[in-house]
Amino acid sequence: MMNSLTATRQLNDEKNKLVVLYKTKQIEPSSDKHAFFYEVKEQTTPIFAAVDEWEKIINEAIKDQSLKLHPSLVAQTKENFELIIMHSYYHDVDEKRYQELIKSIDYVLDIIEQEMEAY
Repeated sequence: MMNSLTATRQLNDEKNKLVVLYKTKQIEPSSDKHAFFYEVKEQTTPIFAAVDEWEKIINEAIKDQSLKLHPSLVAQTKENFELIIMHSYYHDVDEKRYQELIKSIDYVLDIIEQEMEAY
């Protein structure tokens, strides 16, 4: 199992790729909604899995007290991350809301990185 710092950095890398995807609108929904859905599903499944794994690792670090963070922040960050995954592909939210989600995610990821680097 990877450690909290590595998992957090990998999640941050995924977030950065999603931001680029959102801003460049590299993937546009095609007229074939079924095909687009399966393309999105194929590309996002590993990201959703990484978010689930990150949540497990961070919650474990909280339990063993190597990380001082409230579990509700972890749950909220996971939820926000899942939202940006979908918004990055479907562009169904305005940029202000998207940026608010990114800031919330960054806040928690930064706390974890700082704590784990000091640990």
